[in-house]
Amino acid sequence: MHISSRGLRKILLGTMAGVLALAASGVSVSLVAAADDPGTIPAGGVATNNDPLSVKVTENGKIYLSTDGLGTNDPAGGDIRAQKPSAGATVRSAYLFAASTGFSRHTVVNGDVTLGGQVVMWDSVIPSDIGSSNGWANVTSIVKPTLDAAPVGITSFHVLEQSTLQMDGEGLAVIWDDPAQTADNTIVLMFGAQNPSGDSFKVLYASPIDKTNPNLVLDMSLGISFGFQTPAPQCSIQFSTIDVNGTRMSSSAGGQDDGQSANGALMTVGGIGDSDTNPNPTFQCGGPRQDDELYNLVPFVNQGDTSTTVFTHNPSGDDNILFAGFFLKSVSAIVGAGIVLSPPSATNDAVVGANHTVTATVQDNNGNPVVGTTVSFTITAGPNAGASGSCTANATCKTDASGKVSFTYASNGTGGTDTIRACFTDSTNTLHCATASKTWVAAAEQQITGQGTTFSATEGQEFSGTVATFTDPDPSSTAVEYSATIDWGDGTTTSGTISGPIGGPFTVSGKHTYADEGTDSAVVKITDTDTPSNTAAANSTANVTDASLTAGALSLIGGIESSGAAHASFTFTDGNPGSTTADFTATITWGDGTTSAGTVSGPTGGSFTVAGSHTYAEEGSNTVTVTVQDDGGSTISSTATAKVADAALTASPACAATSLQSYNGPTATFKDAASPGGTLLDFTATIEWGDGSSSNGVVSGPNGGPYTVSGSHTYASPGPFTITTTITDAGGAKATTSCSTLAFAFAPGGGAFVIGDRNSATGTAVIFWGAQWAKTNSLSGGAAPASFKGFAENPSAPTCGIGWSTDPGNSTPPPNGPLPTYMAVIVTSSTSMSGSEISGSTVHIVVVKTDPGYASDPGQAGTGTVVAQVC
Repeated sequence: MHISSRGLRKILLGTMAGVLALAASGVSVSLVAAADDPGTIPAGGVATNNDPLSVKVTENGKIYLSTDGLGTNDPAGGDIRAQKPSAGATVRSAYLFAASTGFSRHTVVNGDVTLGGQVVMWDSVIPSDIGSSNGWANVTSIVKPTLDAAPVGITSFHVLEQSTLQMDGEGLAVIWDDPAQTADNTIVLMFGAQNPSGDSFKVLYASPIDKTNPNLVLDMSLGISFGFQTPAPQCSIQFSTIDVNGTRMSSSAGGQDDGQSANGALMTVGGIGDSDTNPNPTFQCGGPRQDDELYNLVPFVNQGDTSTTVFTHNPSGDDNILFAGFFLKSVSAIVGAGIVLSPPSATNDAVVGANHTVTATVQDNNGNPVVGTTVSFTITAGPNAGASGSCTANATCKTDASGKVSFTYASNGTGGTDTIRACFTDSTNTLHCATASKTWVAAAEQQITGQGTTFSATEGQEFSGTVATFTDPDPSSTAVEYSATIDWGDGTTTSGTISGPIGGPFTVSGKHTYADEGTDSAVVKITDTDTPSNTAAANSTANVTDASLTAGALSLIGGIESSGAAHASFTFTDGNPGSTTADFTATITWGDGTTSAGTVSGPTGGSFTVAGSHTYAEEGSNTVTVTVQDDGGSTISSTATAKVADAALTASPACAATSLQSYNGPTATFKDAASPGGTLLDFTATIEWGDGSSSNGVVSGPNGGPYTVSGSHTYASPGPFTITTTITDAGGAKATTSCSTLAFAFAPGGGAFVIGDRNSATGTAVIFWGAQWAKTNSLSGGAAPASFKGFAENPSAPTCGIGWSTDPGNSTPPPNGPLPTYMAVIVTSSTSMSGSEISGSTVHIVVVKTDPGYASDPGQAGTGTVVAQVC
């Protein structure tokens, strides 16, 4: 059977101490039943008298009980359960009880049962009344780790029996420390081997029963083995009866509802899954569920009762009642020889001289009062610990005829809870003790009052000063009576220092360093150390200012316009030793209309460095300003001048290799390293023509380059010349380049002399005029007419690719000398004659350095050497 959460609360919940006086008597019984009926005495079997149930465990406090049973013949075993009542509950103690199969003559030994995979070691094994044995073991160490970590509700443990046919079953009782309980409860666990002919249990209460109390609970759970019942019509009449105060409560206790219908599996325990609703007291043929062995004793007691007698009887002589558990709430009780204090708890105002009295009741094993025994009373804890008192009626504190003696002591006026301990020694020299509590409620302390203030501090620097004040209405109060804690509002709490005259007002001071600026809400808590509940809180405000910044050096490395970055480096310090780079932002104004963010670096507390770089579009001097902003508001800046150098110019020659005496064209190209920042307006150029004259060049090209320098110049005479071009940047950079050009002229008066293409290679000596022209000039297109002497009148200004021609008749007369020193002539590859007109192709124009001796007479040949090709 399984105790439901409702049933468990009724079974053993309550604030009381228990008094169970056991009077066990037994009679030998010899009964015979059908050999094939489970749970019955076999032929020749005899029930004998053995140890009655006795108290094993008595516990008090905010505790809770879980019980469960298991009976199985499955070789693989089965599960037994424990119920956790709340998330904060932990196991105080746990016990496993077991019974071997009735009349098996098997004695329970270590190793017969494993629980959760661990061998159960029995603390006590006793013979039962039905030829079997019962075992009791403390299994706290086995189940506590699992149950303490388990969630609320049911947790199962696997039980395995070494020989399942020799074991009827097991029961598990777990006592929990449960902070969710609202009252102190008492749990009593009993174990033994009840006589089938009947045993009596006497529950003796320390104070009369109050049935008007809605919290009253008197529940009992039984554990029974070798019990078997079937419903009508078979109606196996095998049961135990229970009487309470002489009234029948059940006629059908004992069954197999936690097991199976077979020997070796007959076990029932009132607990998880069961209800404390009592069964029909006279019905005997209801099957195993008629009675679940969980009972409510309250209906059987009367208002004002001081004891309850429970009598169990097994008419069939073959049941084994091995366990009883009592749950008593709202009463105090004891079991067997013992002592109980009444009232168990009380509360009064703590007034100096106020008395409190407790009464001790002492009884023997049979529940009879113990007369004339000495009881010692001690206040072991609380505001009156160690205080003396006196016993009523006699100074030696001996019990009267009812086994009672009262003890009285006086309060010292201080609030708190006293623990009162009473002890006596029985006839076997065993010490028995009980405790009670007395709560003294102290008079209300005059409330202290706190006042906050506003104080100023600087980040990173220690503040020391007043943070709050407070007053106490008590004119005799002194500063040493109080303590103070200061929550500075930034996650830091320290103790405060209290000062002031007797009676106040008092000042709370403290020291603290704020890591950052801002407004912090400080809370000061003042506590009266004599009465810790008398407190006051003062809300203060800390205005924490930003620590100042100090400038260091600003250094600048000037760059090169458009191509080389300028670098700025600025150092500074912060008065806050806890400052980090994350506290700052830096801005660099470069002086050319450009602003950029600086990078702040450095260790915690500084010093710090601001770094940045910038490429200027133009050379020159620029005023650079570095500004640092602390996130708390402090600012610092520094200014210096950056000198930006002009970017280098790179020039290349661009002269024409040959040119008419009137030169017109490029003389140089150049690039500015400042590209693309350069513009045409940045540059000027001078051209020295190589003949002693110079002129300004014209710079052209797209902004950013590349650029071209061009010029025009007319040479006085043909010849080779070196042209030198100098480019100057507005920023001062210069570049110079030189190149050669060959100035030439055509024949005077227009037209040109002609040579054959096979004679036109540079360095070739040629005849460009003469009677033997056709013989001395070789043409790739065939021989020239013999009448052609070498001069073509048309066109007047020859051009490559444009053919030439002579006047009709013999060759056009050439110009009179002298000829230009360097003269351009036509290179032809073919000629033709149409009538008297000769014409030809112009494949090239070359420059011939003429030899002296020319005359316009064909007999006076014109000669020279090819020195350059024009086109």
